[in-house]
Amino acid sequence: IGGLDAGGFEENGYRSDIRVQLEESQRSDIDRLNLLQVRANSGSLVDLPSVASLKIASGPAQIDRQNRSRRISIFANLPKGATLGPAVPTIDAMVVDLNLAPGYSGSHEGQAKRMKESSTAIGTAFMLALAALYMILASQFNSFAQPAVVMLTAPLSFVGAFAALALTQTPSSMFAQIGMIALMGLVMKNGILLVDYANLLRDQGLSATEAIRKAAPVRMRPVLMTQVATIMGMVPVTISSSDGAEFRAPMGVLVIGGLLSSTILTLVVVPAAYSLMDQGLASIQRFRKYIFPNTSTPLHGPAIGED
Repeated sequence: IGGLDAGGFEENGYRSDIRVQLEESQRSDIDRLNLLQVRANSGSLVDLPSVASLKIASGPAQIDRQNRSRRISIFANLPKGATLGPAVPTIDAMVVDLNLAPGYSGSHEGQAKRMKESSTAIGTAFMLALAALYMILASQFNSFAQPAVVMLTAPLSFVGAFAALALTQTPSSMFAQIGMIALMGLVMKNGILLVDYANLLRDQGLSATEAIRKAAPVRMRPVLMTQVATIMGMVPVTISSSDGAEFRAPMGVLVIGGLLSSTILTLVVVPAAYSLMDQGLASIQRFRKYIFPNTSTPLHGPAIGED
């Protein structure tokens, strides 16, 4: 009925398969199919109705498998204006409403699967970047406390980044998530400039509050110069209308919003955090000396500004 490959035929450089099959009139009627004979284990021929019952029914044209289980693939296109991120939970909710029998399981493939894998990879890279930045800053400042002051600029930048995406109604994308990792490095240099110069003034005998008050106005000019240059560089990415610009635009919006908020808040929050942390460490040292009067070695390394 289905036919057997009996060989091939070549003509004028083209090769065609030869398939032996019953004629259409002999395989389109159940009554004609009942005349077929099949060979038994003994080698004799028996009538097909003796071993099978023939009936007309519907069935799959092909059976797909994945991990040795039957698979049914469901394809869907996003409507205009919709994004893949919110669409995935919506599809999951629709599947739950079907109340499938036990034994069914599902997984996302295609773009949804790649989006999940990319988000996981970016999240891992984000955490590794934070750990690497902290270790580098701790070795640079020879302190475990000062890197926390510098890293305050990261959440300050995220406030403006997410606000910019919301105000412009720009959907997030993989490029935007990559821009968040780049944004951390761009904004933390502001805190490094302030803390490093404040430490230099501390070495000259100034207190933490006096040092940071003098460091902020002096370092404001290089901070503004670098931030303005970076923002101007991201403007073409944000307003571009070339092919693929819709994927890169969220990164530009996110970076610009993050730089604007971090520039304003860094010059206010970082000096306050620097001064408060110095006061907190000084209080801890006084309390430690009160509890352990015979101990002179610092408990957790040097305080802010100490060598």
